[in-house]
Amino acid sequence: MRVKKSEPRPAQVFTAAAHSPDTGGMTRRTLLMSLSGATLSACAPRGVLSMAGVSEKSKTQLIWVAAAPGTSMVAANPAFRDKIASISPFAHIEVSIPEHHALGQVEWPDTDPDPLRDFLVSDLENLTTEEVFLGAIAKDLSPDQEIGVFIHGFNTTYPEAIYRHAQIAHDFDLVGPQITFVWPSEGKPLGYLGDRDNVLVARDALLRFLERLTARFPNRVAVAAHSMGALLLMETLKQASVARRPLADRLAGLVLISPDIGMEVFISQVENIPSLPDQTLVIVSQKDRLLRLSQRLAGGKVRLGEGNDIDALQRLAIVVVDLSNATGGDPRNHLTAVTSPTAISYLRALIKDETVLTEAMGSTPLLLQFPSLL
Repeated sequence: MRVKKSEPRPAQVFTAAAHSPDTGGMTRRTLLMSLSGATLSACAPRGVLSMAGVSEKSKTQLIWVAAAPGTSMVAANPAFRDKIASISPFAHIEVSIPEHHALGQVEWPDTDPDPLRDFLVSDLENLTTEEVFLGAIAKDLSPDQEIGVFIHGFNTTYPEAIYRHAQIAHDFDLVGPQITFVWPSEGKPLGYLGDRDNVLVARDALLRFLERLTARFPNRVAVAAHSMGALLLMETLKQASVARRPLADRLAGLVLISPDIGMEVFISQVENIPSLPDQTLVIVSQKDRLLRLSQRLAGGKVRLGEGNDIDALQRLAIVVVDLSNATGGDPRNHLTAVTSPTAISYLRALIKDETVLTEAMGSTPLLLQFPSLL
């Protein structure tokens, strides 16, 4: 098993002569339209919560849900709208995985769902309060298990977050309760700037939830956040640390997937968090097309998930997993970690090999570069 040590990489140069200082020679509207085109094709058809009879050959994945205030939960097929309209902020949803599920894919249901073909909801139960929710989690948690929390990214609806987490949990063979924290994304490609505002508003809700969860289950909660969800998570951890409220040191692990965070912002966040979890991973790709657009919207400021300054991350003692060479899955390379079959196999092997992770996290920071473990 080979693990490649980091070598310094030059940061990407953004030349002012070729680009405007704000958006790289493109208007903000043009960039948002480009982002719209990229994400529309990546997310179509949009997911809906659909309930139908489940095939005996289907597998099921239980997802626990904690939703921030303002989250819309009405995107469902007509036969399911009455049930979903009364859903509480805390719930558990049993997702049916179709018999012929393809690794890395979410087989999105439509208004005429097919249990042999589509992801479906096979059961849904409201949990009236956070205390009831935490009690139910405790009953579902075995002594040797951890709790997994997933925070979705930009342009993601409630159903899409649930189905994506179910796909990840199934494809990665995750054990232990799986909780999706849903924040109120606009659910629209042109809602990018609105989603950044929504992330800032959702910090308080995420902080309260993670504080309650980690107080009940200290050092047994691992959090994975994708894209703009990583910004929400890091801002929340920073907010807790600045207020001298223990949170980061009660987490068992932290995974940032294609994080849409400026490098300078991320460094500032880390400097304000006294202790990140020992198991902290950042998954990057230099071929992430959506983060390139985000970089332009940010006036050329490199995004953390682009992986253009891995050396800076290693100075922060953070392990980087570089998936730039992974193929398959999301054509925009923004969800490669959870949609590419080869990347999933690679990461699954990495997660299961405690020797590699212990070496990487306990001594010299390492760059784990695909496909070094295959």
